[in-house]
Amino acid sequence: TVNLVTFGTVMTIETLLIFFLSLQRYGNPEVSTTMAFLTLGLTQLFHAFNVRSTTRPVLSGIGRNKWMFGAILVSALLQVIVVAVVPLEAFFSAARLNSEQWLFSVIAAFAIIPISEIIKLIKRTVRKRV
Repeated sequence: TVNLVTFGTVMTIETLLIFFLSLQRYGNPEVSTTMAFLTLGLTQLFHAFNVRSTTRPVLSGIGRNKWMFGAILVSALLQVIVVAVVPLEAFFSAARLNSEQWLFSVIAAFAIIPISEIIKLIKRTVRKRV
């Protein structure tokens, strides 16, 4: 329950941060909404690697579950298609993003991994002391 609240809060902050920073930088609400959508979706996919263990590092045993890798790749591809393919872009009211906007969204989404690793390190350190 603590992890759910912690990471839910982190994902919310990341998504809102990318929305408001992009709104300030680009001045376009459609671009900001699309960047927030992309960030939230990719954050969920990156976080799937974190939740495999509450204490082990994210890279330990990362290649063991080929099905998970496949599901994450398909999900990421579907999200990219929704945002980048013109007919779907219009259907989902997504704005066309430039490379800088894509990069900001991906970096913001990836931030969940180092944040999770810091939390896991703290947990391991506390357990050793107890």
